[in-house]
Amino acid sequence: DLNLRGTPSSTHKTNIITIIPHGTYVSVIDSCIGVWVKVQVIISGKSYTGYASSRYLSKIDVSQNEKRKVTWGLNARTGQSTSFPVIFTMNKNDIFTVIERDKWGLILHENKLGYANVSNAYSKKL
Repeated sequence: DLNLRGTPSSTHKTNIITIIPHGTYVSVIDSCIGVWVKVQVIISGKSYTGYASSRYLSKIDVSQNEKRKVTWGLNARTGQSTSFPVIFTMNKNDIFTVIERDKWGLILHENKLGYANVSNAYSKKL
């Protein structure tokens, strides 16, 4: 497990926003001081942005993952149903990457993670 922090520093325990469970996907938004990176992560239906030490992160290559093109407007949410809050909305012709697929998919679009209905009703495989 890894602490997600409000600032790029491990000196204060009050700086901890939440704990990222082992095996959780994060999206690196920006690199900053030393080993610290700014990340976005979804944990238990909530989206968080903060800082994590890159020493404890593994890079994955998503270039071979399924790419899809939005055929209509598509909302990305914090969980796998319409009852979860919307994190961002994609427009027609936007392209996203499917990271994991279940009934809904964990997707990556412009360095943001979210869950979206990846059926052919809303997007098509490229």
